[in-house]
Amino acid sequence: MRNNKRKKTNPIVITLVSAILSLLAGTTLILLYFFLPYFGEEAHRTAASVDFWAGAILFAAGAIAAVTSFGLWQLRDDEPNTERQPTSVAVRPAPTEKKSRAEQPIALVRVGKQQTADEKFEQISKMDRTQFVIYVARLFSRKGYQVKLTPVIDNHGIDLLAEQNGYTFAVGCLIADRVLNKADVARVSDGMRYYDVNGCMALTNVYFDRSAVDFAKIERMTLVDRNILYNEFIA
Repeated sequence: MRNNKRKKTNPIVITLVSAILSLLAGTTLILLYFFLPYFGEEAHRTAASVDFWAGAILFAAGAIAAVTSFGLWQLRDDEPNTERQPTSVAVRPAPTEKKSRAEQPIALVRVGKQQTADEKFEQISKMDRTQFVIYVARLFSRKGYQVKLTPVIDNHGIDLLAEQNGYTFAVGCLIADRVLNKADVARVSDGMRYYDVNGCMALTNVYFDRSAVDFAKIERMTLVDRNILYNEFIA
């Protein structure tokens, strides 16, 4: 395999050459100084001229070699030593993003058959009123109803309006941990009169007592208790 690396001039060689040339120049000038008086006048001038120019040339050559050597040493010091000090790059894993509680979705009841009735209603019991209303709205949407939510405040006991085939009814979503009575469903019946609808429904995750059932018959309103909610909307 051919080595394509460019050969570099060794600055040590040029340093030695510059030292030898400087030494010769100095020796020539010293000989000129000590032995020139022993020659005749003509020889004196000739020897002086030769010695002078020889010393001057050698000195200049030595000076050039010294400057060149100094420059090569500087270049050598400035070159990166890639063999002795290999470049290493530390790779760090990207930080894992953590979602705040506000960004994490609320675990609502899954719409489908993955859970038993008891498991679904156990999760429903952990909802607040707003979550329960949104959950019921999703159930009605799955059944093909057009759903419109009413204002959270001053909604007259009606949480959503459901419309299908030109028939609209008001729905009051009553999430509770006890059996509901006449007073609970009466508020839904009163709120129906505020909206221009064809009927009303009281829907809950628990059950209605006898007073609530009798009142609903008189007012011709629909009651959806835990069993009907599961069988007709969830299952």
